[in-house]
Amino acid sequence: MGIKKSPKGFTFIELIIVTAVIGVVLPALFAIIFSVLRQQIKVNRLAEVKRQGDYVLNVIQSIINNNGIGIYYTTDPSTLDPAEEVCYDDVNNSYGPTDGNNFYFMDNYEKWFSFYLDGTKISSDAAILAAPVDLTTPAVRITNFEIGCNRTSLYSPPLVTVKFTIEYNTDSTRAEDKASLNYQTLIKLKNY
Repeated sequence: MGIKKSPKGFTFIELIIVTAVIGVVLPALFAIIFSVLRQQIKVNRLAEVKRQGDYVLNVIQSIINNNGIGIYYTTDPSTLDPAEEVCYDDVNNSYGPTDGNNFYFMDNYEKWFSFYLDGTKISSDAAILAAPVDLTTPAVRITNFEIGCNRTSLYSPPLVTVKFTIEYNTDSTRAEDKASLNYQTLIKLKNY
């Protein structure tokens, strides 16, 4: 009697079981991979929003701190008169909030500059920047931009309030595609 040799290959039942296991595991694996990719996209978008929001806030704060000596509330910057400065004699009086189109600062050289909402971007007309400059890229959009000032006492400098919401520029309505942050700060005029 000879020894029986087992046939080479897989039986039909083994192939069906392996196919069923692959059919169950692969969709779950793909769902996990796509979920991780979607989360990574959201993290990247939020990082871009934060990077640009921090940049805008730092530029505004730096220019106001280093160059701002007066605050003006007018519709025509060519008529700025240093004697008509707001937040100078007005204690406990607020100006703004405005979208920046009528809110100006005077620098040490008696040149005006401003920060304003231009469509969905924050722009600046600061002389230190040499020309009007957009402070954000098309990757993000700004909403609810407000700038204003108030002075709480006669012996303290005015406080400039800056607020805005920055969000990733997408038309998608899906929550996982959106990323937004709210910014708000108070800036004291140092060169007052």
